Amino acid sequence: SLYGEGLSSHIDASDAKRSTFVLGKHISGGIPADDPGGSPVKISSLRGLGGADSNGFIYTNAQGFQISGLFLSATGIGVEIEGTDGIMSDIAIDMCLSGMVFRRCQNIVVSNVNIFSPNYAITLMGGCRDIAFSNIMVSYTKYVSVLFGDVERNIDNILFSNCIFTNNVQHDTFAGYVHNRASVVSAAFRSCSFRNWPRHAISHGTG
Repeated sequence: SLYGEGLSSHIDASDAKRSTFVLGKHISGGIPADDPGGSPVKISSLRGLGGADSNGFIYTNAQGFQISGLFLSATGIGVEIEGTDGIMSDIAIDMCLSGMVFRRCQNIVVSNVNIFSPNYAITLMGGCRDIAFSNIMVSYTKYVSVLFGDVERNIDNILFSNCIFTNNVQHDTFAGYVHNRASVVSAAFRSCSFRNWPRHAISHGTG
């Protein structure tokens, strides 16, 4: 577990080429390998700046994790998840390419998240299931706030509740708050608001 002291714990990853923090790995012969178990991993209470364009500032494929109390700014990908049985809460991500990316993961609760000025706020790829998002605020998205990824399958039982999506800046590139590019998706949106966008809040890019 890694505990910072809040915003005074500042991690500058402006020159990072890969993930800054990788949770749930151990080093075997100088090479990162999956950690098969033990106590759940945790990272909390710090501020991050920058990061690799195509890797999460924080990445995990752990079976059991907690990520909380973060303020991330100008990241490529804020948080990249391929793990299971996780809790993510009290996270702010400011000006990113992708706020959160989920791949082949399950049994995750995400709450109290503020994502400001992303290209893509939340991306769900194939193999994601049983993920609950609540109290999420996404503002000023450039492309898509919630993207179900291209030609992906088996995205199942995804729930968004009490979420606010808003744009005060109308980007010509914006495709909608929720954009489905996957072929098989089961998702529900309950008690969510979609503000300041003249076309559909939820759109489908596939049949």
